[in-house]
Amino acid sequence: MERELTPEEEQEFDELSRKLLRTAPPMTGEELERFGKLSEKKYGTEEEIAEEQRQNRKNFLKLQEKLSKKVAK
Repeated sequence: MERELTPEEEQEFDELSRKLLRTAPPMTGEELERFGKLSEKKYGTEEEIAEEQRQNRKNFLKLQEKLSKKVAK
C-alpha cells in the first residue's frame, strides 16, 4: 500500500531514510518523529498494513484453492 508523497516530502523521506541507516550522525527526536509521519503517510498505519497483508493472504489462498480444483479436473 504505497501512497504518493509530494516531491519535497519524497526527498525529505529519502534523506531521513539514509540518515537512519547510517550510524553517524544520529537522528534527533524531531527527525525520527518526522520520518515516522512521512513513513505512515507513504505506507499507511501498522493496522492498515496488517489488514492489507491479511487480505492478500486470503486472496492468495482463494486463488490457490481455485487452481488446485482446475488441476484436479
